Amino acid sequence: MAAPQKSLLVLLCLAAMTSHAAEMENGQDADTYANTVSKMAPDDFRLLLTLTSKPTEFILPNENTFLTEADLGHAQVTLNTDSDRASILDFLLENGLSRDGADTILGLLDAGMSSDTRCRGDRQFCQVTPDNQLSVVVDAPREKVRLIPAPSLYAKTAGAIGYFNARNENTALINRTNLYTSYVGGDRTTTVNDRVVIGLPWGHIRSELSAYDNNGDRSTSVDSLEYNLDIKGWRLMAGRSRDFNTQNATSLLNFSSQLKEGLYLMSSRNLMRGQSSNYQRAYFYMPQRGMVEVWRGTQMLFSQPADAGQQFLTYDQLPSGVYSLTLKMKTDNNVLTEQQVSIVNNPSVTLPIGKADWSFGMADMRNDTTRLTVAEINMAVRPSGALVLAAGINAAQDEQMYSLGGSWTVTDDVQMDMAFGRFSDQSFYWQNTVSWQSIYLTWQSFRPGNTGASASVISPEQSPRTGRKAPLSEVMLGRDDYDVVTLTLNYPIMEATGYTSLNYNYRATSETEGAFRGFNLTSGLTTPFIMGSTVGLSVSAGRNQMLANNPSGNDRDDYSVSLNWSVPLDEKRQVMNNLQYSKNDTMLTSTVRQQFTHSDSLTSSLEAGGRWRSGDGLPEATITGSVNHNGEQFTASGSGTLNTKEGNVLFASLGGSQVISRQGVFLTASDSESFLLVRNRTEIPTTQTDADAPQVAGQLTLKNSSSKFSSAQSYRPESGATLTPLERYRGWNVKLHTANTEFYNAGDKEIRGFSFPGTVVAIEPQLEKEYQLIGAFYLPSGTPADNLRCEGKSCLQVDKLDEGLFKVRLSGRDGFRLLSGNTLCLNEQLPDTSTRLTRLPGVRCQAIPKNESQLELTARPDHEGKLTRISRPETPLLQPER
Repeated sequence: MAAPQKSLLVLLCLAAMTSHAAEMENGQDADTYANTVSKMAPDDFRLLLTLTSKPTEFILPNENTFLTEADLGHAQVTLNTDSDRASILDFLLENGLSRDGADTILGLLDAGMSSDTRCRGDRQFCQVTPDNQLSVVVDAPREKVRLIPAPSLYAKTAGAIGYFNARNENTALINRTNLYTSYVGGDRTTTVNDRVVIGLPWGHIRSELSAYDNNGDRSTSVDSLEYNLDIKGWRLMAGRSRDFNTQNATSLLNFSSQLKEGLYLMSSRNLMRGQSSNYQRAYFYMPQRGMVEVWRGTQMLFSQPADAGQQFLTYDQLPSGVYSLTLKMKTDNNVLTEQQVSIVNNPSVTLPIGKADWSFGMADMRNDTTRLTVAEINMAVRPSGALVLAAGINAAQDEQMYSLGGSWTVTDDVQMDMAFGRFSDQSFYWQNTVSWQSIYLTWQSFRPGNTGASASVISPEQSPRTGRKAPLSEVMLGRDDYDVVTLTLNYPIMEATGYTSLNYNYRATSETEGAFRGFNLTSGLTTPFIMGSTVGLSVSAGRNQMLANNPSGNDRDDYSVSLNWSVPLDEKRQVMNNLQYSKNDTMLTSTVRQQFTHSDSLTSSLEAGGRWRSGDGLPEATITGSVNHNGEQFTASGSGTLNTKEGNVLFASLGGSQVISRQGVFLTASDSESFLLVRNRTEIPTTQTDADAPQVAGQLTLKNSSSKFSSAQSYRPESGATLTPLERYRGWNVKLHTANTEFYNAGDKEIRGFSFPGTVVAIEPQLEKEYQLIGAFYLPSGTPADNLRCEGKSCLQVDKLDEGLFKVRLSGRDGFRLLSGNTLCLNEQLPDTSTRLTRLPGVRCQAIPKNESQLELTARPDHEGKLTRISRPETPLLQPER
């Protein structure tokens, strides 16, 4: 066809398309705009309308996106055999579409849809209101499709619960080991805590083991060995655990975290979309820099460094349940102070209004001396947004415990939780927690009842202390009559922060020891001071009183005042001074610390100073060295202190996680039960510049199902495989953005997964350096080329910058050629990898020989998503004009 005739046909085609588009807007024709174009356009235009399988990003009105394969044309989109329909359905449900609405959208996309012609301007931002069920806006150059559902397709019931798929497709074995060892004046202790989580296709197995050695006196305990299965609204737990009663809102009735061996079935919202967690803090005061050890009975849960001043532990570091902790604040071989903390760590209330939680199980319950078989059933209901009510019954042979509880959200700042239990032997237990902003009050009270022969039939085992059989109340809560009241608050005072804790403890035993009553007060204040220094003041006082069967001389009053002043000399050096005055003595400590940074993960410090204690005569000199490694694969720390008077001290700790999944075996310092693995599948050559300043290949963004926001971090391919800890029981959307970088990603760009315990969600990009070619291309007639396409394995994308001006993005891994319509502009050649950008001032395209004109010139992705060359005409390379 002659050029004038062809131009005339193009103009007529454009006029017809414009006229037909106007008719569509007026509702005069049911045929689609794209079909009309495809029928009337010449070959040049039909090539633009060919549906091609591409990785396509679907975007909802809330800007959440999903990436999958789809057939994409200039103004059309259709799902194909490679489209991940199950994940699309999950994506739509997660974003509020009803099941019928999500099925409707899938059906429309399967049939194929045309872009809404009412979109004017930029297709990323144009406003379109769907008339019926669904409108789409196809942005083919950007490989994006906006989905605009009608309101009728969204879920109608407010607060309707949706659940994630219960099957774990990304199973892994995750082992976490922590080792603590110390040597104090000839006394050696070692503690090992090990947790193994094995993810299964359905559920997971968890085990927790602790071992303790004190100068050869060894003990071990299996604190947990359990199987867990969550399926859409319910949970099965079987085995040995302390956590059977901490899994849902019935945890309001959890009076004590007893070790049990049994089988429980309960309601669960672990797979529910959009859940959230709230955390509480346990505050303590460090008179000077040292270590805090966290003890639960005779088991040390963990130990961590703590600077001088007010510090805290978050409840997510602590086990669930109701129990007491002992915090030991130590420096060198001295326990500076101990603090008792009552923990009521139950899951935050996530029960929907009008819904109920329930728990039913049977287990062998045990304490130190007795084993007892108990059946229990508990239920909690939320009749209103501010109130949760709970009731339950525990039954052993011939004895029961009836319990009631509730949680009342009085205001946005005030929360009250209360529960009490009544045993058939007349024993009574009561617990209450009140929180107001940063003030927390807890009260636990137990009154034992008839513990005589009437309870003797319920247990097969004798209590070694008395020769009688223990009742249910004693197995659960002991034999002592007690009250424990704790009030904690933290508060700002101008630039200072303060903390106060008041504890009352009353205990009366049934043996000959009598009764004990204690009051303890601890208060601290930390504030900035002159020359960038920090001053901390701590006051503690206590009165411990024996009430019966003991002489009054055993009453004891203690008090102490501690003043801490830390003065920085420069970024690496500081002087630390501490003055402590107590009822029995006065102690003054002064040290100078020098810190060293050896690498991003390795630091050390050296401290030298002296300590003077009243009544000891000459002061004591001390020197302390410490080293800390906080690497990607493990953490380790160690310290040693030499004293001129007392025994020398050594302390060391080691922690790390080992992860085994189908992707391989990995080590990480992070403590988590599920991880995100990012691993580049290609080897990228590094230059000297890259080695000096590693190239950022893109932004990795993570968004979980309970958050409206994404977190982002830079990704560098030379870092190899990286593991990022994920919060348990969350849906995740992970994307790797490589736009505006020197890299192109031919592998995973986006993944979606759920973080069950024992899960590794993997995104494996295939990064290659990108090279660009910018040139002006002309047809044989001399007019600027209106379109340009690229064929070959190097082809990534072609962007039109202006009339005849194009930017071609290439990977550099193979040859390519450029064509415009049926003309060849550049024959197959390799990209110039010596520079990222190649400029061609003018390229004259030439007609392809007639016997080549019927060849298919469009490249399509192969099964790995790579562009594959379909034809290779033997036309010589055309040199660009200079």
